Amino acid sequence: MGARGRRAIAVAWALAGVALLAPIVNALWTSRPFLLDVAAQPTQQIGLVQVLAGAVLMALRRTRLGALSAGAGMLLIALSWRGAPAPVGGEFDPDHASLSLVLFNADGDSGPIDPSFIEWVEEMGPDILCVIESPWRTLNDNEDLDRLYEHQIEPYPGWQWAMSIYSRHPVDLVGLAEPTTREIKHSFLARRSAVVTHDSGTRFLLAMTHPPSPRNAESWRRSLAHARREGSILRRWSEARGMPAVLAADTNSAPSGRLFRELRRASGLVGWTPRFGAGTWPAWLPPALALPIDRVWTSPAFVVRSFEVGPRFRSDHRPIFVTLDLGPVTDQGSSVPESGPALTEPAGGDAR
Repeated sequence: MGARGRRAIAVAWALAGVALLAPIVNALWTSRPFLLDVAAQPTQQIGLVQVLAGAVLMALRRTRLGALSAGAGMLLIALSWRGAPAPVGGEFDPDHASLSLVLFNADGDSGPIDPSFIEWVEEMGPDILCVIESPWRTLNDNEDLDRLYEHQIEPYPGWQWAMSIYSRHPVDLVGLAEPTTREIKHSFLARRSAVVTHDSGTRFLLAMTHPPSPRNAESWRRSLAHARREGSILRRWSEARGMPAVLAADTNSAPSGRLFRELRRASGLVGWTPRFGAGTWPAWLPPALALPIDRVWTSPAFVVRSFEVGPRFRSDHRPIFVTLDLGPVTDQGSSVPESGPALTEPAGGDAR
């Protein structure tokens, strides 16, 4: 065997070791520190590479090593789903109401929104469009969006809440918490969530959140605190009024990350995702290898039946298109609670 072959085997053994240790860290040490949590983000992707490496080794007649590598990779993939999101799927009940939603981080710093994205939205025809890092220069007064969506919640030019909501169903702007702290004062979820009245009569809370990107240990800690705070605010408001919720979020965390789990515990919501091939960031990678950080969460009463990752546009994220089962069609006859408190004045943006 040549030097190149020995190096390949050494790398394969190293990958096998990582694949055997990572599941233990991921599955058992849920309070792991920053660096290990970052390393655990691509758990499923590492497992996929491990399985492919095993297949190559077996093709080269390194049967034992290949089987170990492939087995370790499959174990890594399986254990990466410990306590992870609910799988998407199932059949729609014709007597149930449905809702389609697109979530897209438009990366507003990269310039105006990609016109081809608007064309894609028109082709897909979602009931609701949620845009994170929305570039207000082109979203505000966008004729195509005005034509497609009667109800809109947008930021003022230059406002820090770079999030927008466009809906074909009526929306009522609500605040989920009094602005008693700096964090809540500057929280889009706490100050500018919406109650959506579906055509079926079902009413639900629609919220959006975008935790800080965990670029270092300090921002990672802020991100975890953000998830706990926002999730708790949403849960208290929703449970106090008996109203189901939908949360559209760029979590900056894969399902194997601590933030994903913190948000689930704090909010009581269900995170939904396909088992494979649903990564959204970075957009230049295929969905099978990209990290699945853009997700839709729901109250247990709702079910995500379909989930599709969209094409690449002028952003470092890909959009997602989901369809939700809202349960039996019924007129709940509920109204926006007065004790939300409801925001009679737009808090940093337009609502129409």
